[in-house]
Amino acid sequence: MELLVVIAIIATLIGLLLPAVQSAREAARRTSCMNKLRQLGIAAHNYHTARRKIPPHATYPTHLTAQARLLPYMENKSVLDLVDLTKHWSHANNRTAFFTPLPMFRCPSQSRLEWTDMKYVGNSQETDLVAHYVGVMGARPGPADPGVKSATACTGGPFTGPKGTYYQVGCNDDPNAGTPGSGGVATNGMIFPVSDIDLGDVIDGTSKTLLFGEMSWYVGIQAPWLVGAITPETAATPGRDAANGAYGWVSNAKNIFHPINDKKYCVDPSSSTSAKVVTLTNVSLGSTHPGGTNVLMGDASTRFLNETIDLEGVYRPMASRASGDGTGTAD
Repeated sequence: MELLVVIAIIATLIGLLLPAVQSAREAARRTSCMNKLRQLGIAAHNYHTARRKIPPHATYPTHLTAQARLLPYMENKSVLDLVDLTKHWSHANNRTAFFTPLPMFRCPSQSRLEWTDMKYVGNSQETDLVAHYVGVMGARPGPADPGVKSATACTGGPFTGPKGTYYQVGCNDDPNAGTPGSGGVATNGMIFPVSDIDLGDVIDGTSKTLLFGEMSWYVGIQAPWLVGAITPETAATPGRDAANGAYGWVSNAKNIFHPINDKKYCVDPSSSTSAKVVTLTNVSLGSTHPGGTNVLMGDASTRFLNETIDLEGVYRPMASRASGDGTGTAD
């Protein structure tokens, strides 16, 4: 009888301790996640020191991610040798990189395998190639939303409007693709396709402006960390790709349009077309950390943003580099 009592007491103590242990483990994982974002921030500043600009995303003709451009500044020789920064992400020179998982771009709280869009190199499958830290292109909605499918939709100038209305390129997708809109590209942030942003262009201040954000929650299928924009390596009309391709189907960079942990890409995690919830570039930042997500600011500091953050009054302005004057102007 006494033995049963002792066993019951031990079982009760274990039951009481288990949540505390799990909480401690999650706290350690969240700290690790923040440290990884911090390393991205340091690399971005090293890139800026060398090139006098923040790394651009999906520039023609390589269409590589800003994350890939940061690899030479992350003090890892084996990683540095992976990527040919002069070739398209689908080029044979980058095939090894395409299939190489980079733990530095992944949150330890997320599952190891996620459904991945392996476009141009294979069928969609579960991999550990998805990046959980994505560039923040800026805030939306803007004056051109939801955008139009035309060549002129990918160009534009500064827009002056009421506070909370943001300038963006206003192009939903490649005007010749004949596919549903990918969500468009905000250009009022710090990292977006074919950007040329100096830290001095961040009018709101780098400590108040988002650079990268965590998107490690269950959003549905995404492209590997190497893919900046879904464009072919050899285009029938390369001029079109130069003008519009980078603003087409953008991966690994997001607009701040919806609240944290709110809008996923699609219900079916293995599909990029069925049961779509929101367009690709407007997927919410978010995480499996309870209550919010980690972000990286322009000064390389990290923060944990609560998922209840005021969307219009705080969160979207954080995504724009010039939200204070109501324009979010792009140069």
